Amino acid sequence: MKWVAFLLALALFAISRADESIYTDQLNNGWQNWSWASINLASTAYVHSGKCSIAVTETGASQALYLESSNDQSTSGFEGIEFWINGGAAGGQQLQVQGVLDGGASVTYILPELKANTWQKVVVPMIGVGAGSVDNFSGFWIQDRSGNTEPTWYVDDISLLAISKPTVNRSIYYDSLMDSWTSTSTASVNLANKNPVHSGHDSIAVTETGGNQSLSLNSPLEMDGSQYKTLTFSINGGSAGGQKLQVTAIAAASRTSQATLTLPAFTLSPLLKNQWQQVTIPLQMLGVDDRGDFDGVMISDQTGTAQPTYYVDDITLTITPPVNPLSTITISTSNPAPISPYIYGVNSTDFAHLGPGFTIARQGGNRLTAYNWTNNASNAGSDYLYQNDDLMGATNQAGWAGLTFIQAAYGGGATPLLTVPIVDYVAADKDGGGDIRNTPNYITARLRQNLWSKPGGNYIYPPDTTIYQVYEDEFMNYIMQFATPQFPLMFDLDNEPDLWSSTHPEVHPVPVTYAELITRSTNYATSIKKVYPGATVFGPVSYGWYGYRTLQGATDANGRDFLTFYLQSMSAAGKTAGKRLLDVLDLHWYPEATGDGIRITGEGDSDGLAAARIQAARSLWDPTYVEDSWITQSLGGQGINLVPGTEGLISANYPGTKLSFSEYNYGGGNSISGAIAQADVLGVFGRYGVYASANWGLSATETSELAGFQSFINYDRAGSKFGNLELNVKGETPAANSVYAALDSTNAKRLTLVVINKTNATTPFNIDIPNFAVLTSTAYIVTAGNYTKPLKATVMNLNDGIAYTAAPLSITTIELKSR
Repeated sequence: MKWVAFLLALALFAISRADESIYTDQLNNGWQNWSWASINLASTAYVHSGKCSIAVTETGASQALYLESSNDQSTSGFEGIEFWINGGAAGGQQLQVQGVLDGGASVTYILPELKANTWQKVVVPMIGVGAGSVDNFSGFWIQDRSGNTEPTWYVDDISLLAISKPTVNRSIYYDSLMDSWTSTSTASVNLANKNPVHSGHDSIAVTETGGNQSLSLNSPLEMDGSQYKTLTFSINGGSAGGQKLQVTAIAAASRTSQATLTLPAFTLSPLLKNQWQQVTIPLQMLGVDDRGDFDGVMISDQTGTAQPTYYVDDITLTITPPVNPLSTITISTSNPAPISPYIYGVNSTDFAHLGPGFTIARQGGNRLTAYNWTNNASNAGSDYLYQNDDLMGATNQAGWAGLTFIQAAYGGGATPLLTVPIVDYVAADKDGGGDIRNTPNYITARLRQNLWSKPGGNYIYPPDTTIYQVYEDEFMNYIMQFATPQFPLMFDLDNEPDLWSSTHPEVHPVPVTYAELITRSTNYATSIKKVYPGATVFGPVSYGWYGYRTLQGATDANGRDFLTFYLQSMSAAGKTAGKRLLDVLDLHWYPEATGDGIRITGEGDSDGLAAARIQAARSLWDPTYVEDSWITQSLGGQGINLVPGTEGLISANYPGTKLSFSEYNYGGGNSISGAIAQADVLGVFGRYGVYASANWGLSATETSELAGFQSFINYDRAGSKFGNLELNVKGETPAANSVYAALDSTNAKRLTLVVINKTNATTPFNIDIPNFAVLTSTAYIVTAGNYTKPLKATVMNLNDGIAYTAAPLSITTIELKSR
């Protein structure tokens, strides 16, 4: 098929707008003053233009000028907030700007230290305050960040800037420094070197006379980094080669000693001897793609000692992102495989804020291990003082916590996954007071005996709370009445038993053993199935890798792989019982992968950390991918291959058992790397036949992570979902992209794609779909800053597929309809 591709001009998606004045001598266009500082909206002490300005006098620490729009508005078509600011007679004020979305603060943008008696122009890109192309922009505040009460400062001529992208690249150096750029280098620099030269007649020679020296070039004006995409230059190692250098951008705020802004460094490969190399660095990787005070670049020594002379030429800021080679993808519509509906799950029922499309809601976590269903008492374990309290429910209505969770799950269209305690004791009371072990005879005084089966099976409701025993089969008899054909109840056999002795020593002080956990799992699964034959039972709910392999170093491991032992034992128990007791092998997965020495499950987003997070989903399926973690080190440098490897254990030891991950999280909840990782994980789960999964910790405030989910379950933010019949995809480059495709079992003419670009360059795709004649196509694009409202675009339809160019670091859901 002939390839046709076109570069998405994202600016075309924006609404055409004019600048919107917020303040010029007065507040305009419905903007209001909601500040928490003393504000004079008509100060004449310092004026930039017109008759007056805003004077901000702080009467306490962390006060702010807060301007709010009378109505939430869309920022599509606006590139930034522009204002002029003056430090007054004192100067030196340390301030920050925060966007406000739906009344809540968004991302912090650090301002340069204010100058005394000097007006400074500030441009804060919308993406710099987390408000790029959103539809719920309420306003913004300019706030003290020093923690002190600072002298009065002044603001004037505030407006929202309409998008006005530059149409040409900006040259920094070509034979000489351009546009009044200057050198502030610490190394010895010759700006008119004659040999070697990459193009023209001059280059820059950089000679270090000591360690940590640099070539530093500065613009006379602060620039809006969002106007440009990359920094490009040519570099030559000269007669020696091998120099080890790094590149950093310079922003005005980063130069002040009090600034908290730290810009990332981009490490260059060792320079080649007598050879020019082209270097292209996305401004995003330099941390100035969302800053309005970008005003310089620096190439600096990494070794701490003087290195041989090197040469730089043709330094340019470009308006176009780098472009990857064409990626040719082929999708077969033959023999589609069903995708389990239960992979789109979450450990929550906050669907009012998360939105629609989630298919499973798990009631899990450490609280459930010692939960007493008869009165809703629970013990916090190591999470909080080992105390009994009423967190699971202040009411003593038996089963209330389970019932209300089921109702909330149903209300959001999700199937409930409940947790059944299988330890010997559960909480007796809600009295608080800290560690129950400080109570004499606490086992009898503060706990109740937890049993899997009530003698005689005479189930009653409400249960008898005057006795010392709590019966889980009686709970099952009560709760199963709330199951529906659409939403069958599912049950986890407790939570992370491999960690009981550390999370819940008040009820299980010694580490669990292989034999013990099989006995408990068998007893409780048998009891559940006896009372509720249609129940789906999940186990062992293991916390992570060391638990999978040794049950956290169990004393009776004896070199046996725990998951293999567990599957074999539950298979044998099922044969004895005459029925399947375990339906789903349930695991938790919090990746141990690291980047820049930091585990990816946190919220950081440095270059190395983001790269590790973006690649981490490959450890689920790709045996050739070796992440940086103690797990791969323990495997002798081999890949983890988690899902196929575990499914292989299932096939060999208990065929027919399904696989689930009832807790997982890849971090980066508010960064594009987190969105990409989440979307890639869901694609992998669907492709490799995972039965159920539920993200732990997802909330509406993790906007990018949520956007990764929505790329599958609500891609148009109107309830549209990825198809449910997985298609075979060929041609992906796992390190650079992932493509997932599915048909819709209810509409044979509808096909959906999720295209993930994991790189900082645009990627042209040629997507061949034989036997599917595309009639219409629409793309919904998630990029950094476009989480709550994805960009919408058309796609080029071809006779037997589509051509599409994916933006850097993006997730695109494409809906195709055939003739």
